[in-house]
Amino acid sequence: MLAGLTISNVVLIEKLNTEFQAGFCALTGETGAGKSILLDSLGLALGVRAEAGLVRKGAEQATVSAEFHLEKNHPILDLLKEQGLEADQTLVLRRVLGADGRSRAFINDQPVSVTLLRQAGALLVEIHGQFETQGLLDAATHRAILDDYAGLDAKELTGLWDKWRAAETALREAQENAKRAKAEEDYLRAAVDDLDELNPKPGEEEKLAGLRSRLMRREQSLEALSAAHEGLNEAESTLNAVWRTLEKAGDDAKKLLEGLDRATVEIREVSSQVQGLSSDLEDNEYSLPEIDDRLFALRGQARKHGCVPDELPRVRDELAARLSLAERQE
Repeated sequence: MLAGLTISNVVLIEKLNTEFQAGFCALTGETGAGKSILLDSLGLALGVRAEAGLVRKGAEQATVSAEFHLEKNHPILDLLKEQGLEADQTLVLRRVLGADGRSRAFINDQPVSVTLLRQAGALLVEIHGQFETQGLLDAATHRAILDDYAGLDAKELTGLWDKWRAAETALREAQENAKRAKAEEDYLRAAVDDLDELNPKPGEEEKLAGLRSRLMRREQSLEALSAAHEGLNEAESTLNAVWRTLEKAGDDAKKLLEGLDRATVEIREVSSQVQGLSSDLEDNEYSLPEIDDRLFALRGQARKHGCVPDELPRVRDELAARLSLAERQE
């Protein structure tokens, strides 16, 4: 409610301080008594358009302050909070109008724009008159009026409405996702089956590529080892022939024969190692064609799903999740 109006240097009024009591108040008087000046002064405090002619002749500026006592949940408190202004149950709107027509606005002694002062005034006072706009005709005020009449908490309703809209949006998105998933269910099932059959492992491509490189060198290695083994066998045969020749020399060649024995043992050891290495290469778990086929399959699936082979397990899980959504969309 309007609790008080303080006017300084407005038209004919030099200084006036008026207080209002709760309930109905009336200002009466003959035409020209100054009732309209009070309304014009109140309009200044409420942010209406100001004219320099309202400043009392000889004064540098006119000042009007309007004090209001607010209810606990008055809508203006939300407006002030949005603007970073503090207010309690007492609110003062003040307007200073200079003789040059310029004006300044204040709410609780904090400078604000005239636009904000006008917004605040519209929430506090409604002026009905022959040439005044009636707030009941402003559609923007209708919901607040209805909520107030029904005794509803607008903030709580707004929060519930926001939650409902968010849930409705989430449901609609889930339905659309399920619909798309259903449309591609056959593709998803086939894709998951293919990846399950392939059963790709992280790091498998690099491992196979390295093994393939070694296997490509295997044939060359086997040929070299085979030639070395043959040469060692020939060397052993030659040493055996030399040993038999020296044996005829009797005791004079005893030390030489011992050396030949040691050389023969060494040659046989190396020959055995060469033969073992050849067996290892020949008995490899993978063949080159098998590795090529596996690499081809991994890289083909990676191209199909637009990823690198190491990402195929993740892709498989994502496709399986979409397939599950399609299968249980209800």
